[in-house]
Amino acid sequence: MTNLKFTNTILVCAITAFIAGCAASPQQKLDELLSLDEAHFRDAMTITDDSLETTVVFSTQGGWAEKHGVLGIVWSDSFLRGYIDKQTGHKTFQAYVAMRHTLGGWAHPYQANYGKPLRTTDVSKVSTDVDCSASDLYGSCKYEEHVVFTIHPDEVLRIWTEVTPEDFKTKVWKFRIKNQGTKDYDDGIPLPEMLALVNAMNEYSYVPMQ
Repeated sequence: MTNLKFTNTILVCAITAFIAGCAASPQQKLDELLSLDEAHFRDAMTITDDSLETTVVFSTQGGWAEKHGVLGIVWSDSFLRGYIDKQTGHKTFQAYVAMRHTLGGWAHPYQANYGKPLRTTDVSKVSTDVDCSASDLYGSCKYEEHVVFTIHPDEVLRIWTEVTPEDFKTKVWKFRIKNQGTKDYDDGIPLPEMLALVNAMNEYSYVPMQ
């Protein structure tokens, strides 16, 4: 019985390593992010302009995501979305945050902190999901919580006017998601990703709605 239990433990560990892989260090993740330039995010960006919709939608979701293991599993992901109102021309900038975790319960995100000066804003829930099929493997169910928050236009303007070319190579735009149920979640968006979105929205030509 002991040998069987030991064998099962080894098997579980092997499966975990195969699926999840070795997580990159924070510095490795940052280095990979900072190696991507504006052109990369422009190429990966999707633009949806439907004649039956009143807004043009921009998304940088395809730009980058941290993947684990040979299966390329994405745990958490953050990217930008932008909207142009075809009736008014008004632009809205939004951060989309997908949190996937095994922290033993729902995070219940409620607020985003970001910018200079520091701003706070409510987050809006997009979707949630939970999977307990591998709880013996991870020691917890896998929780998935997607939220969005609107980035104040003054913060976008600050980045546009204050950030230097060197900053685009060495820094990320940081934010924090405040959670009620678990520890807070810190992440960042590469500055070239922000620049790519702003430039794409400024340059985009659409047919105004009458």
